[in-house]
Amino acid sequence: MNQKLAGIMLLCSLVWVGPAWAITGTYVDISPANTVAVNGTAPWCSTAAVAGLWQQRAFCNKGTVYQGQGANGMDLKTTIGGLVPGQVYDIYAIYWTKSIGENWGMLAGVDPNRAYATWYNFENGTKTGPTEVAGAIFEMEGLIGAATADKDGNLGVYTFNHAHVTTSHRAWVDGFSYQQAFFAYNPQPTHRATAVPLDAQLSWSTVLDPANPAQRRSGVTEHWVYFSESPRLADGDLLAKVPGPTERVKPPALRANQRYYWAVDEHLADGSYVLGLTWTFETVKTLASFDPPAGRQPANARAKTGETVVFTVQAAVPGAPGLPVGYRWYRGLPGDTSRPLADEPGHIAGAQTAQLSIIVARTDEDSYFCRATSDAGFTDSSAATLLVKRMLAWYKFDGNLTDAVGTRHGTMTNPTYVAGKDGKALSFDGTNCVDLGRESFPKAGLGNGLGAGAVSFWINTPKTDISFVGTFNDGTTTAFRVEYTAGNSLSFLARDDGGVNLTRAINPAGSILNAWHLVTCTWDAETGDAAIYLDGVSTGLARSGQPSRFAPWQYPMVIGARQNRATVEWFYVGAMDDYRLYNYPLSPYEVAELYTALAGGKICVEYPVGDLNRDGVVDQMDLEMLRSNWLQCGWVPATACEFKLDLAEVKALLSAWLAELDTPVAK
Repeated sequence: MNQKLAGIMLLCSLVWVGPAWAITGTYVDISPANTVAVNGTAPWCSTAAVAGLWQQRAFCNKGTVYQGQGANGMDLKTTIGGLVPGQVYDIYAIYWTKSIGENWGMLAGVDPNRAYATWYNFENGTKTGPTEVAGAIFEMEGLIGAATADKDGNLGVYTFNHAHVTTSHRAWVDGFSYQQAFFAYNPQPTHRATAVPLDAQLSWSTVLDPANPAQRRSGVTEHWVYFSESPRLADGDLLAKVPGPTERVKPPALRANQRYYWAVDEHLADGSYVLGLTWTFETVKTLASFDPPAGRQPANARAKTGETVVFTVQAAVPGAPGLPVGYRWYRGLPGDTSRPLADEPGHIAGAQTAQLSIIVARTDEDSYFCRATSDAGFTDSSAATLLVKRMLAWYKFDGNLTDAVGTRHGTMTNPTYVAGKDGKALSFDGTNCVDLGRESFPKAGLGNGLGAGAVSFWINTPKTDISFVGTFNDGTTTAFRVEYTAGNSLSFLARDDGGVNLTRAINPAGSILNAWHLVTCTWDAETGDAAIYLDGVSTGLARSGQPSRFAPWQYPMVIGARQNRATVEWFYVGAMDDYRLYNYPLSPYEVAELYTALAGGKICVEYPVGDLNRDGVVDQMDLEMLRSNWLQCGWVPATACEFKLDLAEVKALLSAWLAELDTPVAK
């Protein structure tokens, strides 16, 4: 039998020690005392079900477990202390699971990169108790790897939030256990090291004595060193048989941009051996990289037709920033070079530089990426999107349901029109609504208004518990709606297929019933920002979720009701006018213009610098306020206010002020 594979089987057969159905090694409970959120969130848990946090629950015979469900719970780091510095330990994840069907489990590892984590559930874990607990719920454990204690006797283990959205799929995390492991240890290059120089040597420390872990194990006659580019080390990968006292060997010639795997088996005088762990490292990269700190990835852009956007990147060879790098831009996703860009006067510039400039046309909406080429080959940047800002749909309701800027026309049984805010308005009696179909906006896809957008319309209603627009796919998945409920609550929701909500809700200062009001909602899933404007005035920006995985509509989008899966409900009563939808968040100035264009009056979106009396204009009244308070001082002690007036500075200030008055800031 292949020696390395036989050794692996031997190691696995020796892992489980002590009485049957017992936790292996020493148990460590996860708690706020030894565990932190990787992203810095504090606290990271709660005794209640709180969005974004692990739920702390008293459960079964181990006391406290932590439940992650759907979006709840973030990645955690638990510190195990009191260990022997430099020593290797086997680490086990301890978790609770219910059944194969419900698939509760734990994703954990000894490395902060979840790519190296191990997934355990009912199917591949080991029960730690002889009987079922709480019906069909079991406590289980699973080996997640070996780790080395640092100089202070600590090591970190990681729990990754993996839970699905539905109630029956969750993570119930209990803790970890550890036991000292005896292998060759202290590999150099270190395990998973990167940017290893091409002249690196392999070295290690000899396995310690299980009977006396403070000293080397006696009887080690040879170190058998295996080395390969494949993670499946076999007998044919034997590099050298190194004499016992020596702990170093030269590897074959190393190549740049390559990952290697190696192991050291300890052979003893009695003919037995101790199978070593498999270590890995990556050599220095000579390919150019767009990643910080030397590199820069392109950022998403939004612009109107005729405006100019600039995508900027920076690529460099790690460890060799002076090496030349060439650039070439493409339209599409990384790896697809079928649509290379070329400079076009009046449209595209910099197609083969680090800065791509585009004077935006409607047809430019797409993804873009840059390819950096060095002597070793090429690297593609991440994709950046260009969204062309525009109005997607406009229903004026002037005697018809026509989309004035597109083709998504509405249908309605026996529509009725009344006097509106601008010409006619559509009347709703609480039993009818406008059907826009399943292809209407907003919808999934770049530039289609669901990931970022704005909706604005005039309402005049005598009723609450109504929906202005909305549709929901089946389950807790993609959805969109704007509604007004009892308690004077005006709210907005956009949700993706992962159940991530982008929301905003306000309580207007007074009643909005039985009068014309302009309702405007803006949202941006990229940042999680959403705002609701009432009569052109912002009620503040709120940040919530960042949905990203939107699906096509399963049911029609409707105006004047809510398409709740297969049921139409929450019918609107009253009149509606001038319904507009955009694929970008309108600015406060644009929203104010929508209101004043029909209602008249004026709105001060922001006060100019120097507007001391906050009337929206910098004028003589502000100058008088400045004059009357000139040289007033609030410093303590009073001697700090003793300074000389510089007349030249005063004259310069007044001259500049008077010059500004020739062109009023606002009217």
